[in-house]
Amino acid sequence: MNPKQQTELLGKQKITTLLRNLSIPAMIGMFVMTLYNVVDTIFISYGVGIDAVAGTTIAFPLMMIVMAVSAALGMGGASVISRRLGEQRGGDANLVFGNIISLIIIVSIIGLFIAFFALEPLLLLFGATPTTLPYAMEYMFPIMFGTFFFSFGFAANNIVRSEGNAKFAMYTMIVPAIINIILDPIFIFGFNMGVRGAAIATVISQIAVTGMIFQYFLAGKSSLSLQMENLKLKFGIVKEVLAVGMPILVKGKNESVQEENDNVVLPS
Repeated sequence: MNPKQQTELLGKQKITTLLRNLSIPAMIGMFVMTLYNVVDTIFISYGVGIDAVAGTTIAFPLMMIVMAVSAALGMGGASVISRRLGEQRGGDANLVFGNIISLIIIVSIIGLFIAFFALEPLLLLFGATPTTLPYAMEYMFPIMFGTFFFSFGFAANNIVRSEGNAKFAMYTMIVPAIINIILDPIFIFGFNMGVRGAAIATVISQIAVTGMIFQYFLAGKSSLSLQMENLKLKFGIVKEVLAVGMPILVKGKNESVQEENDNVVLPS
């Protein structure tokens, strides 16, 4: 099925069929990603220790913020793109796609700044102790250094789903999880890199899926195309994307704070 036919199906298929075709792959992908998180924690606990697990837990709210921002851009952009495609405005859809890429680049630059200049204060703000801070730093520096790959993966997943290709969106969730599960023991145990090894394995898996997604767009498998002239930010498009994405961003941040509060053990 070519990209045009794939997009047209969104306007012709029955709602129940669309729900099944779009939701089941998403559920499978999310299940595999959740399974990876469990396995990752097991590898870290056995390979490094409980303090290392505590350190990565402290870093989790910061990761959640990055993921929330990426999801906001992806879901907001996916909503705008799907409407443009439904209106047969392919050129405008490509313009929105280019603007989302530019926003992801901006987020990535902020991530690099945090990695080099603000990581320790932020982790201390989230509750890191002298015992857990070194582990949190070791884990989060590579993660923040690879912000572009995480942000692009999360955002592109929603964009691919918005044009009706739920199966490929599922693959973009499953592939990095499998790569990560394979690389974790190699870096943690084989190279004796500990928590940093787990983080590097995660970044490598995201680099792999980023290449996979770029190949998808560049090979003409998508109804969208990446064009350099579309990278110039347009205020109207950014405003429209954020209008949809901001509630998702706020929800993601609130969940990260709640997750942190749930992990606080009050003294007896």
